Amino acid sequence: VADASFLPRVYASDEAVYVNGNYQSLPSLLNTSYVGSRPVVLFSEDNPTLRPTDLHQTRLVSMEGERWQDTSPNPSTSGAHPAVRFTQVNPTKYIATVDGAGRPFWLTLSQNFHPYWRVYIVTSHTPAYRRIDRSALLSAFMNRSNMSMVQEHVKANGFANAWYIDPQGREVVEVILEYWPQRLLEAVWVIEGAVLTVAVSYLWVFWVWRRQASMRDRSHTETSG
Repeated sequence: VADASFLPRVYASDEAVYVNGNYQSLPSLLNTSYVGSRPVVLFSEDNPTLRPTDLHQTRLVSMEGERWQDTSPNPSTSGAHPAVRFTQVNPTKYIATVDGAGRPFWLTLSQNFHPYWRVYIVTSHTPAYRRIDRSALLSAFMNRSNMSMVQEHVKANGFANAWYIDPQGREVVEVILEYWPQRLLEAVWVIEGAVLTVAVSYLWVFWVWRRQASMRDRSHTETSG
């Protein structure tokens, strides 16, 4: 059930806000017009390798006296939020469609940050695309030529995952959000299944061989007697 008090699990925004500091300044920043209803706030302490000059679609804000001020060289006033429709395939995978993108945007997953969360832009669909999306390993193998991984992954709002996505002019963008270790887990399942199959097959062959050998021995004994 939707609740206005909580952020959507997956949402998009045309811009982010970069703050030199940590998440403790977030409450006061939320009361400004710089954040809006779909916040993407990047704190320097959460993203130490980011440099403000390398960021795109991002406002630079700082506390001047007792007020927040926009210190961006070229302040943006867009504040738009492309519409996002998403489906949770399972706890480790989401499929989302972003409508009304057109220009680069930030995509946020309101889930605890982990570097192994990945976002892939779907470039085309195979006939089996929808039938295999529940399997991270199978879909990664079958759709490997139809997906492009987004590189810019940052920590937003003090806890969440966010990515900078360039739709290259497309108004509608389909993306896959995936927790990458799920592929390894499924690979382990496949290996364990293969090992179990081989073991059971070996035991069955051994049992048949022993049974046949026992029948031969019994037949030989009866013939000798």
